[in-house]
Amino acid sequence: MLAADPFARPPLRIVGGGGGPGGLILAERGAIRLSLQLLPFEAAGAAPATALFVPGRAAIRVLAAGGASLTLHHVILSAEEEACAFAAARAAPCRNGPPCPLAAGDRFDLDTARTSFTIAGATGDVLLLELAVQPPSPLPMRAYDLAGGRLVHASASRRDSSFRQMALALLRTMDRRDAAPLFVEATRAEDFAARWNAMRDLVALDPAIAQPRLAAMAAGDPHPEVRAAAAATLALYSSPPASECRVGHAPGMTKTVRGTVCPTLGSETCGLVR
Repeated sequence: MLAADPFARPPLRIVGGGGGPGGLILAERGAIRLSLQLLPFEAAGAAPATALFVPGRAAIRVLAAGGASLTLHHVILSAEEEACAFAAARAAPCRNGPPCPLAAGDRFDLDTARTSFTIAGATGDVLLLELAVQPPSPLPMRAYDLAGGRLVHASASRRDSSFRQMALALLRTMDRRDAAPLFVEATRAEDFAARWNAMRDLVALDPAIAQPRLAAMAAGDPHPEVRAAAAATLALYSSPPASECRVGHAPGMTKTVRGTVCPTLGSETCGLVR
């Protein structure tokens, strides 16, 4: 079809793109996804600053190497951390392997919770075929700074949690205070990163409604970093009044909130209270 009409659009779901990495989902069933991934040489030429680790496994076949090199990145992760006990404050640093030339036909089988890869130095497009298995997991997705090896961001890895977080963020942006019960419900999610993300958005939406649930999380949330972040936020409710406060939504990003004081939380890891 594409050979006959270069402007044809195949009946497959597109992910990413827009000048950056993108591709087509060839098949998907439950937690298993087969995708064709394209890294344009503009995106695959520069050295990435971070590596992303996602719970699951992946088998990757290189279809077009584009003259690029591949670097593997590794983190130590215990079985307990993978099951339910991951904490940002105790996260092991990321270690980088040496860059290796990429060649068409290469295959990589990865435990993607512990091993990630980056591609750089491309002079042409890089094309990958990936079979990924990503079952629901309490372990968050984690991004590490490659220069220093430190954890810089964590977020819920479950797809349903991610969709819920996007919906709550939209409601907060729309100032839908009538939706506060949905935020409160989300603070009881199984995923600790999703719980704190919902509370953070609720504090930004309506601090008064958030306060009782915030106190409950500070006293009894199952995750120690959520308890610490909730306690730090709750303590600032009794601080001297201020016209505004700033709540972090990601490293280097903040949002101004009316009528209360709350901490700048650097990321969804809950452990970074700045």
